[in-house]
Formats: sequence, C-alpha cells, structure tokens
Amino acid sequence: VDWVGTDDDCKKLEVLLSDEFIGVDSEWRPQLTQIHKTKPSLFQISGAKNAFLIDLVSLQKSKVLDETLTKIFSNPTSTIIGFGFSSDIEQFARKLPNLNFIKYVKNFIDA
Repeated sequence: VDWVGTDDDCKKLEVLLSDEFIGVDSEWRPQLTQIHKTKPSLFQISGAKNAFLIDLVSLQKSKVLDETLTKIFSNPTSTIIGFGFSSDIEQFARKLPNLNFIKYVKNFIDA
C-alpha cells in the first residue's frame, strides 16, 4: 500500500490505468451524527496489484490529483467498483468542489 500525500506522489496512481477493475472507497473523520458534516479525508483506490491511500486533507485542492484521477475514472477500459460509493460521490461533489474527477466516470459498479 502506497501513501499519496503530495502532488509528486500522484504520479504513482497512473499505474492503475492498465487495470481492468479498480476498487474505491472513502473515509471521513468520525462523527456522532448520521449526516456527514465533515469532508472525505481519505480515499482508497486499488487495482489488481497496487493499492493507494490518498490524503484528501492535504490534496483537496490539488489540480494534479484531480487530473490523475480523471484519467483513471474516465478510462474506457477500466471499471470502477465501490460499495455504497454513490453516496460518497455526492459528498465529493458537495464537500470537495475542486476535485471534479467523479464527473467523468465511464464504467461504474456500485456493489
């Protein structure tokens, strides 16, 4: 598992462009209410052989991260798979407006 916490680290994610299936999940800081008042803070993304933890607190305004994830999410030869990730997508749109990669998902399964 590789940590992605800087713009330079984002280049590591490009290895996922060759994967047919990519798993994703996101995490928030703990809270005691049902409604998410906090932003997603950690994004997990992995392929068959590579897994990454992305620090969204540090990279929430990163153009490099957004461009890299847009390449991965819009890749027509990959399928993005999440579990309950549709609600995460809504939170990304509302809480992390500088990260637009979620608008470009080509193939997506929400298991």
